Amino acid sequence: MAAGLALRTWQLWMASAMLAAAMVPGALRVFNEGTAAGNFAFAATLANAGILLLAILLAAFLASYQRRQGDLGTRAAAQLSAMIEATDRESAKAEERVHQYRMLHDTVLSTLSAIARGVDPSDPLVRQRCAADAEYLRSIISSAGLSNANRLQSELATVGHDQAALGLRVHQHVADLPASLPNDVVHAIAESSREALNNVLKHSGADQAWITAVGGDGSAEGGSDGSGKTSAGVTVTVTDRGRGFDPAAGASGMGLQQSIIGRMREVGGQAVVDSSPGHGTTVELQWPAS
Repeated sequence: MAAGLALRTWQLWMASAMLAAAMVPGALRVFNEGTAAGNFAFAATLANAGILLLAILLAAFLASYQRRQGDLGTRAAAQLSAMIEATDRESAKAEERVHQYRMLHDTVLSTLSAIARGVDPSDPLVRQRCAADAEYLRSIISSAGLSNANRLQSELATVGHDQAALGLRVHQHVADLPASLPNDVVHAIAESSREALNNVLKHSGADQAWITAVGGDGSAEGGSDGSGKTSAGVTVTVTDRGRGFDPAAGASGMGLQQSIIGRMREVGGQAVVDSSPGHGTTVELQWPAS
């Protein structure tokens, strides 16, 4: 019985057939003796064979039942996991909608209300704010109906809009973002981009910058959460055409080392700075690290 639960069905039948075949010569020998003891031994052999067959059938039934129960458990676990994932996606979408509604209230609606109250729309500051609001609206429209991974797109748009209020116009281009990104990675990329734009404002002398975010195949096993799944990667570049600098000379800066390079390294990514005096600066954020 124990062997029957451990062996495959065909292995069980083969082992039983070999055991029965081993019993045949002895059974025939005692049967041919024609004695009462021989007849009793032959009957006992038949009884043993019957018990063996019953054990085979019972073990096969129990093994089959065990496998069916295991399959049912596996399917139930898979269905539960799918339900949890669907709930998480819906929850993430709801959170993203709330975030976008708040941003619309604080940006576009606020600007329109100011104009409605009599603010001169030809004022350069008002025109600059309208341009920033338009960039933010375009980013929301382009990500409508897509997965929560495009929360990164929304976060980058928010970062760009915040910089516009400080006098830096940010142009954003997004393409082929992966279907899923860990929350800590989205946060790290958004905040690293914010710091890169802060540096543009403080050091480059430029009044415009460009953010480009594109998806790509991930190469890190397990992702940042150690789940064992490999997530698709993403590359974000922040570029300006300002005065530039020597990265070796500026490598000790707290903003560059800790707020950009260190932050990306903490989530399994990397940051690469390409700049030279008079030729602008490009900060490339990659996740996972190549």
